[in-house]
Amino acid sequence: MKKPLIIATLIACLAVSGAAIARPHGGPGMFMLGRILHDLNLTDAQEDAAVQMRKDIMKHGKELRRASVESMDEVATELKKPKPDAARLHSIADQRLEDVKKVVHYGIDRFLSFHATLTNEQRAELGKEMEKGQRHAKMWADD
Repeated sequence: MKKPLIIATLIACLAVSGAAIARPHGGPGMFMLGRILHDLNLTDAQEDAAVQMRKDIMKHGKELRRASVESMDEVATELKKPKPDAARLHSIADQRLEDVKKVVHYGIDRFLSFHATLTNEQRAELGKEMEKGQRHAKMWADD
């Protein structure tokens, strides 16, 4: 499996799950976790596990987007009224937030399953790189 594929796979996966670290100079769509995982020298089996993780998370994300689009019809109906029902709009928003939370938790669980395939050395390196990324993120957050 090609390393660029695994990087793209993990970036997409973690972007959906909300578990990525923002890169300095980058916006919310910029992530450095793909580079970190690339540096772990994953085995073919680990790369395969990462690709499957991405597919599973992306499937759940697609279902989330579908539900979100469907709820827009309800929102549009409310907003056409002279006095939209605030409780109904809040309820729709709350449901969407719950759906996002479920996908994020699913993504975390899938990532932890992948994490279990890492060697102790890979986990230690991952931890060091995540700490380094956290220090960088804090520097840029203090603006």
